[in-house]
Amino acid sequence: TKLSFPSLVQMSGDMHRIASLTTLSEVEFPNLTIISGDLSGAFSDTLLTTLSFPKLKTITGDRSMQSIVLNCQNLTQLHFPVLESLSSLEDAFGKCPLLTSLSFPKLTNITSQNAFRISSSYPSYATNTITELHFGAANQAAIEATTGYPTLWGIGAGKATVYFDL
Repeated sequence: TKLSFPSLVQMSGDMHRIASLTTLSEVEFPNLTIISGDLSGAFSDTLLTTLSFPKLKTITGDRSMQSIVLNCQNLTQLHFPVLESLSSLEDAFGKCPLLTSLSFPKLTNITSQNAFRISSSYPSYATNTITELHFGAANQAAIEATTGYPTLWGIGAGKATVYFDL
């Protein structure tokens, strides 16, 4: 039920559905620092409760995390404690009813126009319960200046409140 990738430092190329439709409850990437490529649906439709990226600093690629945890009914924790730059988390968190809060304490750069479009127009993704997005207070100016920031206030955050409190 637990899967760990301790030797993985960089992930590139497309890795669609690498663990979807499984009974995994915890997945961790303890030393992963860069994701460049597409992880669409990588952990969708699982029994995951926790997905952890403790050293992940950069996510690149237009749709790198699209629907990564789509329909994970038990997911309560998704960790990005040192993430500094991302392209997009578009539609990443649909139908995760127990996932209500996300925090990005080190994030300073968002490169995609729709980076946080977590409330999608696609009916299969539309049910999301994210109510809080937390960012580092020291990074507020940098985030507000990035391309994807307007998406947070428009269609992106849906019902979420954005905090600069970390």
